[in-house]
Amino acid sequence: MNFAGGLKAGASNTIAKLERLDNNKKRVVFDIDLSKNINLFDGDKITIMPINIKNSESVYLYGNIVRNGERGYKNGMTLYSLFQWEIKMNGINNLLLKNSELDYAVIKRYNFKKFEDEIITFSLQDILSGKKDINLEKSDEIYIFNRAELKENPYIYLTGKVLSNPGKYQYFKNMKLKDIRSFTKFKSENLNSGERLYLQVSDDIKIMRNVRNNAEILFFNMWRDENVTIQQFDEITFFDKLEREVPQKAFIRGEVLNNGNYLIDNSTDINKLIKLAGGLTKSAYYENFEVIRYRVENGERKYQIIKMALSEAIKTNFKIEEFDEVTIFRIPNWNDQETVLISGEVKFPGRYVIQRGDNLQDLITRAGGYLSTAFLDGAIFTRKSIQQQQEQRLKESIRKLKQDSIYLLSMPSTSDGENSISEKTMLVKMLDSLVMELTDFKPNGRISVNLKDSNFSLENGDELYIPTVNESVVVIGEVLNPTTFFYLKGSSVSDYLDKAGGLSHKADEDNIYIVHANGEAETYNSSWLFENSKEIKTGDTIIVPMKIYTSSYLAFSKDISQVIYQLAVTAVSFKTIGIFK
Repeated sequence: MNFAGGLKAGASNTIAKLERLDNNKKRVVFDIDLSKNINLFDGDKITIMPINIKNSESVYLYGNIVRNGERGYKNGMTLYSLFQWEIKMNGINNLLLKNSELDYAVIKRYNFKKFEDEIITFSLQDILSGKKDINLEKSDEIYIFNRAELKENPYIYLTGKVLSNPGKYQYFKNMKLKDIRSFTKFKSENLNSGERLYLQVSDDIKIMRNVRNNAEILFFNMWRDENVTIQQFDEITFFDKLEREVPQKAFIRGEVLNNGNYLIDNSTDINKLIKLAGGLTKSAYYENFEVIRYRVENGERKYQIIKMALSEAIKTNFKIEEFDEVTIFRIPNWNDQETVLISGEVKFPGRYVIQRGDNLQDLITRAGGYLSTAFLDGAIFTRKSIQQQQEQRLKESIRKLKQDSIYLLSMPSTSDGENSISEKTMLVKMLDSLVMELTDFKPNGRISVNLKDSNFSLENGDELYIPTVNESVVVIGEVLNPTTFFYLKGSSVSDYLDKAGGLSHKADEDNIYIVHANGEAETYNSSWLFENSKEIKTGDTIIVPMKIYTSSYLAFSKDISQVIYQLAVTAVSFKTIGIFK
């Protein structure tokens, strides 16, 4: 070796290869120890071996990084310390190339006991942020991927609604199910059409694999079968528990924010069920609690009633079972705040809290009484329960009119021929028009009241409006000049009709009616025997309907006349006249 000038820097000083010709018969090769003296013979050939790379005190960085290659290794080195050193020496911008995959990277490590490479997956983002770290060993090879590479190289595909990071991932030889589990991230909840759904990851997974152009579907347990070998292009599906198991439900009602059925599991207790229902209300009664629990005995479904203090159930984490019906009671005599609204011509208008038994006159007294400008006969009192009844009656009226229209169309024409067909067409159009008018109405729940004499109990949501004095009379409908006149004491209905130019040729003079300011209505008889008995008051509205002429279908024309009457009275009462505009 001295004749050859000595060993090079990268040469091994412990082992070499010796080739020798043995008695001109055969060629033999020996491994020799350079630390010992070896006698050489004519024709010997010595090959000095390089240092074994596995003995290098180094690790290797490859892939989508600025500087690929070997890095120095020290005992105790970790991934985090390696990347921090790289950032310190070169800066963060000189570490990674564009489009680097931050959620998935690998370490390839040689296992000297098994004589095979192992793959360790990690999230580069978690390492750089310091959330996780991995101890390195000398000769480790660290691979950082470009996102585009994962689509081109052999990959696996992860899917399932419980995954936060579905998609394609790099495949490596000898990849195990546990390797995939180590870099998979799961969601705890999901939004579906605005509804928040809570997720629990099932232990079951599905692998769809292409075997000789046929799809093979395999099911595994991600924990029990963690050493199952994954093949390239496997599609691996993770499930929510509800997708693999029959859902269990329990029902909760009463003093929780959201009554209803909720999904439960074997770990659900009363605290968790209350949380699922949005929590307890302020009026929840902690001294009483009831559960109806069902069981099957001898083929029959029976139930058991469990009663205890709610505070005790919460403290002991009372277990909830499938089909349980839980009732959270309200504190006795607890009432939600009930209010009424008074507005208009009173001294102190506004919203007032009431209790059971409070009446109308109590409310007026609390509001300071009426102002001098108050028009008591025109007071508008509305109630929600009455509004609901009115809406129901309105729906029934619309339904009846639609049925009448269909029935009328199906009726055969009378012997009058063309006149009968014309009348039928006119009535059908009127029915359709009335249906449209009624559809546009929004009942307000008005009740006719006499503030001078009335005194009744109030309900939550009641509203009373007292307008200013109304010194006018309105004439509408089939008159020559529908308009509003100043009220003149002593004037009759006929006086106001005359002021409006008299009746038109379409007027139904037998069905004129008056709607008073308080919402009450009455018919007007134009006969001279009764005319003076109808007193016109300030704020009244005189309505002259249109006469429906028909020789056939008399019953339908009467129904239409009656609906027009009700519609007009309601419209005036609501102050929203539509059909007579």
